[in-house]
Parts: sequence; structure tokens; C-alpha cells
Amino acid sequence: MERFLLGIYQRRVMVIAAIAAVFLSWSSWTIYQKHAASPDYASLPERRPAPILPNALTTYTRDAYPRTYAAWGEDGVARIADMERRAADFVSRAPDCRGVDYVGLSDQRSVPPSEIVIFVDCVNRNRYYVGERELSRYPDSMVPKKF
Repeated sequence: MERFLLGIYQRRVMVIAAIAAVFLSWSSWTIYQKHAASPDYASLPERRPAPILPNALTTYTRDAYPRTYAAWGEDGVARIADMERRAADFVSRAPDCRGVDYVGLSDQRSVPPSEIVIFVDCVNRNRYYVGERELSRYPDSMVPKKF
């Protein structure tokens, strides 16, 4: 009989421990959510974007880039130029990018005419590869990851 009662008490203790664990995880998540929504957290200063050097972006002309125009066409080159600007803005918010030095089309990672991948070189020698998926997936407030 003692063994039977001991088993019941062990089960009760396990149930109480499980309920306590669920409660503690729920309460810590609630505290985190309250902290994240608090005015103090919202008033933290955002990181200012790093500067984009004047000659960082590529100016595409038919004479200078005939193979790019042949592979991508007029509309594709216009998409590339637009995406280069957006990728430079995106990478300039990375904490380990001190300034955008050069932006260009990655010939090895891009697939004409559908998939554009841009590389962004920072002043401090960090390189980022940015595709259309990264630019559409992450909102403006998110920071890119270095490759």
C-alpha cells in the first residue's frame, strides 16, 4: 500500500512540476513582450546607415557592358541597377559595414534573366551577397547577414 501511495505522490509532484514549468515559461514570455513593447525599448536609437561612397554603384552602358546587356536585356539591366541601389542601402545598415565601397552584379551567382544576385563590398573588406529574396523577405529594419 505504501508503494502505491508513493507512486501517486510522485505523479502529483511531476504534474505540479510540469504546470510550474509551463507557467514560468509563459510568464517570462509575457514579461519579454511587455518589455519589447515598452516606450523605453521603442525609444532606443536606430543604427545610422553607413555611407555609400559616390562611385560605389555601377553605371551600366551598352558600350561598357555589352555581355551584360546581351544576357539580361534592357529591362534586366534596369532591374539590376535598381537592385544594386536597394542592396547598397540594405547592407549599409549592417553593424560590421563601415561604408559601402563597391556594388556589382555577381556573375557566378546570378542566373539570367530570372535571378539577380548583387555583391556589396564594404570599406572594411566585408562582402555581402544580396538576392531578390533577401530584399523582399526582410523589412527595412532588419540587418543583413555577412557571407
